[in-house]
Amino acid sequence: MKETFKIDLSKVTLEGEFTLVSNPKGLIVFAQGNGSGRYNPRYNFIAQYLNKQGYLTLLLDLYARQDPELHPKEFNPEILANRLREVTVRLKSMANLSKLPFGFYGSNTGAAVALLAASYLKKRVQAVVSKGGRTDLTEDVLNLIQTPTLLLVGENDPSTEDLNRKSLHLINAHKALKIIPNASDLYEEAGVLESIALETEAWFKIHLKNSERVKKSRVSL
Repeated sequence: MKETFKIDLSKVTLEGEFTLVSNPKGLIVFAQGNGSGRYNPRYNFIAQYLNKQGYLTLLLDLYARQDPELHPKEFNPEILANRLREVTVRLKSMANLSKLPFGFYGSNTGAAVALLAASYLKKRVQAVVSKGGRTDLTEDVLNLIQTPTLLLVGENDPSTEDLNRKSLHLINAHKALKIIPNASDLYEEAGVLESIALETEAWFKIHLKNSERVKKSRVSL
């Protein structure tokens, strides 16, 4: 079941799309980078797979319709990460969500936003998955991340693999780097998104499983 999500922050109103499931295992928030919002087809593919595995998902637009801080084509990871942090804190204060473990998923610059927000939130987020992440944009804070972090990189994307291998050593939390076979930087090859979905769900299954689950049969907002 899908529900439109809207939240008023200090300076902007953000929108997104929740997908609700029965007996959820956790909530996965998809972090937006530049040019990537709730209608991103790759994000939607991963989210739909996670829904089938029992996870709530929130596809969040971190750019507002009327945005006093950011131009639609401007990328500012600090502003976007602070918005993601503020939304996460608010969600965790909601009675129906407070006992759920939270995870972040981000791709490319969205992964940088997710990692930066995770460094702010410490252990309030239980897992992060970065796909083809611009981890070089967050090098200054990677050592502050306390959240188990999975870095996914395409086999045929050597420059991003090099960036992620360097960043892996800076993360002090539980971490892993997985190479997606046959994948380029655009992840358009047959079967690649399925492989990413499987790796993503496996990471969340491990790192969200020990948290207390909501006892209700369905979460409502």
